Amino acid sequence: MTVGSSNFVIKMSGYGQFTRFIRERINCGSTEANNVTALGASWGPDKWFYSGKSDPYTSGQSPMALFNRARIGQDTLGNTVTIKYKLSVPSNGKYEVKMYFKENYFTKAAQRLFDVKVDGQFDRQLFDIYNEMKTDNYGTYASVTSHIVSISGASDANPYFMELLFVPQKNLALVSAIELYYLE
Repeated sequence: MTVGSSNFVIKMSGYGQFTRFIRERINCGSTEANNVTALGASWGPDKWFYSGKSDPYTSGQSPMALFNRARIGQDTLGNTVTIKYKLSVPSNGKYEVKMYFKENYFTKAAQRLFDVKVDGQFDRQLFDIYNEMKTDNYGTYASVTSHIVSISGASDANPYFMELLFVPQKNLALVSAIELYYLE
C-alpha cells in the first residue's frame, strides 16, 4: 500500500499468541476534560477522528462513564456520514485494535446496522450492536476485536496512519471506545 509518497507493507491475520502493550485508549466523543477510568484502565479524550460528531447520551445512562458518550455517523448539518479514524502508528510491528460499542437508543435487533473496516478490510459487515450486547462485571456493552495488522515501513519521522471506518447501512454508525495495542 502506498500512502502519500511513503510505502508501507500491511498484512492482516487472525489471532495468535502475543504480549500486548497499550498504545492508545480513546473514549470516543469525549473532550479533554472527560478522561475516565473504565474496564480497569484510564481512557483519554477523543482524537484521531476525521468525521462524525460527539453524541452525549441523554437516556439510558451507563453506570460506566466510558459509555456515556460516543462518536456517531452524523455531520453538523445532520447528514449521515461514515465515521473515520486515522490512528498514528509510529513504528513497525503488529498492532491490534479493539472497539467497544453501547446501544443506548434502539431497543431491538437490526435497527442500527453498519460495517466496520480496518485498513480497508472488513472486520464486520452489518454489525448490530444490540445483537452483540453482553453483560459482565463492567456492565452491558458490545466489543469487537479486529484482526491483527502488521505494519512495516513506519518510523517516528514517517508514521503510518491505520484507518478505521464505521460505514452506516441502516441508521447511524456509532463507536464508544477504541484501544490500540502493540503486539510482541
